[in-house]
Amino acid sequence: MAEALLSIKNLSIAFGGLKAVDDLSFSIEKGEIYGLIGPNGAGKTTVFNMISQIYKPDSGEVIFDGKDLKRLNVHNIIEAGIARTFQNVELFKGMTVLDNLLVGQHYKTKYSTIESIFMSRKVRREEEKVKKRALEILEFLGIPQYAHHPAGMLPYGVQKLIELGRALIAEPKLIILDEPAAGMNDTETNELANRIKMLRDKFGITVLMIEHDMGLVMNICDKLTVLNFGKKISEGTPKKVQNDPVVIEAYLGEGVE
Repeated sequence: MAEALLSIKNLSIAFGGLKAVDDLSFSIEKGEIYGLIGPNGAGKTTVFNMISQIYKPDSGEVIFDGKDLKRLNVHNIIEAGIARTFQNVELFKGMTVLDNLLVGQHYKTKYSTIESIFMSRKVRREEEKVKKRALEILEFLGIPQYAHHPAGMLPYGVQKLIELGRALIAEPKLIILDEPAAGMNDTETNELANRIKMLRDKFGITVLMIEHDMGLVMNICDKLTVLNFGKKISEGTPKKVQNDPVVIEAYLGEGVE
């Protein structure tokens, strides 16, 4: 069995006495597309926030690529190799799409403040390199025509892709997607599914995602963990999870194909 890239061990957190996540464990191997699903309020985004260290867990471990993430601050997570999107789009809406992506690469810039002020040759060369990569990512996402448009003026589905692009430009080992298909129509969702597969197949990025679109989840995920009221109720392949009576009762429902 391959060594886990991300290992969640006995993770728990409570808010005001309410156990939001209760003794959760699962692991993700390098190259997997992994889904975390469950009803609203099941604790899925809370798990993402503990991986990102926005919340510090009350107990348990979050081990990524051999490192204990609990020892890191929020701003160190992207340097460790994890990038994420959010359930509610978090963009600089007055900035252009291109500039929003460039912000995602800012932590990697290799020049000093003085060099930046005087726009040295090194700075110009570095910025051209980053800009070229940003434009390539917009091409990959199918939205190059919006590069110089204000992000906040674009449809919600396009804004979700911009946020994905900003995460992708950081060159992560693991990308965490919080409801990436929200606000998308069927055609856009099918295109998104292909792009998520390409994140793994073309860029070698491991994917962890929350998504309520069960068609998308069952189509692209290698494995799933199902949460209900903060506790894991099922884990395994999409087929196994889909046919689990406990899951059907708690979340999927009789009508899911």
